[in-house]
Amino acid sequence: MNIATHRFRGFDSNENTSTGLLNALSEGVKYFEFDVRITADRLPVVNHDHSTEKQFKSTVNIRKTKYHEIREINYRFSSAPGIMTLEECLNIFKKQKKDHNKIFIDIKDFGEEKKTFMKCYLQDRC
Repeated sequence: MNIATHRFRGFDSNENTSTGLLNALSEGVKYFEFDVRITADRLPVVNHDHSTEKQFKSTVNIRKTKYHEIREINYRFSSAPGIMTLEECLNIFKKQKKDHNKIFIDIKDFGEEKKTFMKCYLQDRC
């Protein structure tokens, strides 16, 4: 049987976390779909929504906030893993994945996100 996960749901209490990804990999999930957004400092992060409303008690617009500020907010309001960078996510896959794992990345807001993603992650990896 092939199992797919959307945002690593069902493998951690929050979606899109490193814990959820690691748990899904260890449970034998084959297909992974997640979303990418770009922070104000042009860092691709794994998050479905344009804000942090689902993760934290504080709502922050990802596109208008620098990554280090998002991390600080996470640590203020939660002990759970925060929003991962795309680099962190891909490194987990590189270390843990099996040959049969497949990744589907949904790039949100195809403006700056698409340009940054294409340049950094599909061409020269920054």
